[in-house]
Amino acid sequence: MIPIALTNPDPLKYSWWLASRAFGITALLFVTASTVLGLVMASGIINRRGLKAKLMPAQWRTIAPLVGRTAAQCLEHYERLLDAAQARERERE
Repeated sequence: MIPIALTNPDPLKYSWWLASRAFGITALLFVTASTVLGLVMASGIINRRGLKAKLMPAQWRTIAPLVGRTAAQCLEHYERLLDAAQARERERE
């Protein structure tokens, strides 16, 4: 005879726990990936100009209301600033 304590529990009774555990693990993975991406971008490993903006396109939708522009206007202004910086670097060389 198998004791009751050693039998497998019914997973349906623990569905909320299982779901919260799965969401917690998923959130931890996303936070880890976000942290790694942020560290890589901040360390300068990614040196191509404009790549950071392509990796995080939602930033313009977040910043736009704060500066009173549309996301497209923010992106255009950022691209003009990048072009100007690249032109200055070419002049130095």
